[in-house]
Amino acid sequence: MNVEKEVMVSFDVESLFTNVPVQECLEVVKKKLHDNNIPMEYAKLVEHTSIIQLFCIQGEFFLQIDGVAMGSPVAPVIANLWMEHFEERAMSTFPVPLKCWIRYVDDIFCIYKGGKPQTDQCLPHLNAIHKNMRFTAEMEMNRALAFLDVKVSVRADGTLSHYVHRKPTHTDRYLHATSHHHPRHLNAVVTSLTNRAYDICDNEHIDAEISHVQKVLRNNGYRIDVGALRPKPKVKTTVPRVERQPAFLPYLKGVTDKIGNILNKYLIKTIFTPSKKIAQSLRSPKDCFPFESPGVYKIDCSCGSSYIGQTKRSISCRIKEHISDMKKNDVQKSAIAEHEQYYQERHAALMLVLEMQTGSSSPIQQRFIKNGVVENARNNIERAQYERERRERQSRAMAMLADALGCSPTTSNTELMATVVNFLQKRPKI
Repeated sequence: MNVEKEVMVSFDVESLFTNVPVQECLEVVKKKLHDNNIPMEYAKLVEHTSIIQLFCIQGEFFLQIDGVAMGSPVAPVIANLWMEHFEERAMSTFPVPLKCWIRYVDDIFCIYKGGKPQTDQCLPHLNAIHKNMRFTAEMEMNRALAFLDVKVSVRADGTLSHYVHRKPTHTDRYLHATSHHHPRHLNAVVTSLTNRAYDICDNEHIDAEISHVQKVLRNNGYRIDVGALRPKPKVKTTVPRVERQPAFLPYLKGVTDKIGNILNKYLIKTIFTPSKKIAQSLRSPKDCFPFESPGVYKIDCSCGSSYIGQTKRSISCRIKEHISDMKKNDVQKSAIAEHEQYYQERHAALMLVLEMQTGSSSPIQQRFIKNGVVENARNNIERAQYERERRERQSRAMAMLADALGCSPTTSNTELMATVVNFLQKRPKI
């Protein structure tokens, strides 16, 4: 790199996903499919997943007329294809000679001859290519420029140096070593920080980065020497394994980790999850669709009887199944159908009354009432009653298990699970 005549600049697209022109991008996708001899039917699937995009705010539905939806699995692919097409046009007519052009999704790192006057010329050029695409530019400062999590600097001889970049607001807080997580998760903190240091830093900065990593790990409760911070080579296992459904277990130290070791002998992968996350205790900021989530529901009949049910699927789906079973007179699958058949009249189908927790109802709830799909949305009293019954059933089940294993009725659940683990370990392998 010419130290005096060349400059490093990064360009960034403003709100790429919501500004991708979908119709033009579909033409780019069709051209890519044609050039690679891929069936054009895939273009119809892409069109279906990218054009029909609905979202709800305060009970009202809106259609996104352009751009791809944030969080959609196909959105990153469509956005990346559009940026490939865009950068081909941009580089072919770039106003200054380019020495380097590197892009990662919507972030671009480039080197060209000139300085601020040339940057002021290049930025309008990029913004003029398409009306939806708006860029921001950042020039190097003190011969250094941050790109993603890499800090690139220019040496005196014109060569480039690189090391890990951290924002000024970075707190260096990671998963604490004393937190109740599986050792595999705790080791991943050390491994990821170490591998990132060796992947990004050059020989000039690797020692300083490793020292920083060691300091950060100590502040987070880890006791690791510098000698232990070495990159671990990725070893590919050649032993054939039988693909089986993994087992998801909440991590309980001394209990579920032993169960995981037993399952691993039978080639069953165990995935340990935290017992409870903070997000589970907080209310979601997104709109909650009534009856589109699992829960407890109540159906009142005109005869004065009531049915309270609980489902792990959406309540609306379960209600539709009740209605279908009533039409088919399938008393084996629905207690509502059994009740209606017992009284030899269809009053249960005609008198489904929705009890709301509040006096007002949203447009979505009114639509459910109008369609005759009537249900109660998670009444707090009913949920409390269900939880009490569930705990009673669990207590009876644990008492039966303790009796079968010859344990005392006062044995704690943790000790009982440990007894189960010892019992399973003594069993011969199948």
